[in-house]
Parts: sequence; C-alpha cells; structure tokens
Amino acid sequence: MRAWSAVAAVVLGVGRLAAQAPAISGTTVGEPPLPMAERITKLTTSDGVALAAWYYPAAKPDEAEPAAAPVVILLHELGGSHDSVAPLARHLQARGIAVVAPDLRGHGASAMPDKRGPRSLKSVDFKAMTVTAGGRIRADAEGRGDVETVRNWIQTQAEAGTLDLDRLVVVGSGVGAAVAAHWTVLDARWPDLASGPQGGQVRGLVLVSPPAAERGFAIGPALKTEPLRQALPVLVIAGTQDADAMKIYEQLKRQRPDGWSEKRAGQANATESPKLPQGAEPTLYLRQFDTDLSGDRLAALMPKNPRAGYPAATIEGFIGFVTAQEP
Repeated sequence: MRAWSAVAAVVLGVGRLAAQAPAISGTTVGEPPLPMAERITKLTTSDGVALAAWYYPAAKPDEAEPAAAPVVILLHELGGSHDSVAPLARHLQARGIAVVAPDLRGHGASAMPDKRGPRSLKSVDFKAMTVTAGGRIRADAEGRGDVETVRNWIQTQAEAGTLDLDRLVVVGSGVGAAVAAHWTVLDARWPDLASGPQGGQVRGLVLVSPPAAERGFAIGPALKTEPLRQALPVLVIAGTQDADAMKIYEQLKRQRPDGWSEKRAGQANATESPKLPQGAEPTLYLRQFDTDLSGDRLAALMPKNPRAGYPAATIEGFIGFVTAQEP
C-alpha cells in the first residue's frame, strides 16, 4: 500500500499537490489476489442494445478509507473491447478504484440489433452511445445510450453504499474519448431537483489518444462547451504519433491559459502556465509518452520499470487528485 502523495509528485509532476495528498490505497496486483471482474447482465439501452459490461470491484481499502469506492467508467477505442483496456482496469482496481468497462455497441459482446460490427458504425451510432435525455426527471428519461446505461447501474450501487457516484471519473481511449467527452457535457446539463443533483457528478475526464473525428463523429463541439471548456479537470494522454491528441490539448490550453500543466516526451519535468494563480492547481494536464503506441495499447502500456512513468500510474494519480477535491 502507498500514500497518494508519492503518486502525485511523480506522475503529475506538480510538487505542491503532494501537500494535499489524500490516501487512495490498494494492494499490488496479485498480493493478495484481486477480486475477479464481474460481468454485469441485463443492461439495455433505450434503443434496444443489450449492453455487456464488466465490473472490477476496488481492492479492499484501508479501514480509514470510505466504504464507497471512487469509480471509473472506462471506454475503449474503435475495434476494441473491455479486454483491450483490462490492464488499465486491473491497475486502478488494485489501487482501490472501482472500474466499469463496457463493450460499446457493435463491439465485443454488445451486439447491435442489426448485427453490425465496428467496421459498419457511423457517426449516428457514436452519438447514440452518448445519449442521456428525455424530460426533466433523469430516472424516467426516454433516451439512454451506452454510457448512461452504465451510469444508471453505478447509481444503483451508490444507493447500496458500494460505489461513490460523487467521485466519478470518465476515461476514454480513441473514439471512446470522444464518446466520454460528449456524454460528460450532456450529463452536466441535467437540472438539479429539490432532492439534489441529477448530473454533473463527473469529477474528471481522461482522454487517451483522442481523435479529432472518427467517421464524422467529432470531439470539437464538446470541448467548446462547459464543463469541458474551462471548469472540469482534464488529463490528455498521448504518444509521440498522436497528432490529433496534441491538437486537442492545444485547443484546451488556449481555453485555459492560466490553468495548464504539461510534460511532453523527452521533457524531464512538467511545466505549467506562468499565469497560474498563486496557490491554485491546474485544471488541464498533458502527459506525452515517448512511444508510438496509441489508444488502448497506450492505455495498457505497463513497463517493467514503473519508476520510468507510465500511463496507468498517471491516470491513477489524476483520479486520486480530482476525487479528493471538494465538488
């Protein structure tokens, strides 16, 4: 087990975060054995897709930790599945973070009613993955896409005290990053009720090798809209060949001139905006790794020497930081 402060200093490269360190503790992989991933059944979107998803329960936390674990919705790239992001899910699980990884429609075990697979998906299909709409009461919403269906399952677990919906982070890889971005914007638009918030509980967004557009489905409109424009903490993970990811980061950087931190490939230490107010923390992070891997393969990269830094540890550190902040 380890304190999150050590993680913050290494993976985010912003030393003062260590002073605020919460403790997200878990076990090292295999010691003791991690809980098995559980397939979630009976998840159906509003347009009739029988969604398959896998739940990775958080490794048992310290007694001092809250009973309900922070939770990640983990979305794979085009042509991927929950299997292709499983190494990242297992890493986070071992550190006391619960993960739900669906097979997006047309992928893996999430068959489309018309039997189309990844090669046949179009922009309208990716948009359908993001849908959360219909009326003012979210529980009765008529439109429930892939991510919303997973979110609703998490809410049932939160009501049972197993997961903490108020410490939700969304991680997307490849086109999954674009799906994550659009759903996060729509989630934030649900109006509050007298009984409390219906949405806006996402605490941070991780974009791994995000494409500018995939088959006409563009991430740009979501990036120009709150909460992604300025408010929500965002981490961009890229390899040296991820030109789109770097352009997306630069767009976000222009929108947050006083709130960025970046560490590019070959850079020994992170640098941050000279306009960052004293005592403030960045809300935008770039971590570029010296590899030509991208998407799910980059997210799953696990070097033999963890001290060299790797995406899963960076994502872990970001999750620890954003879920420890006041909403």
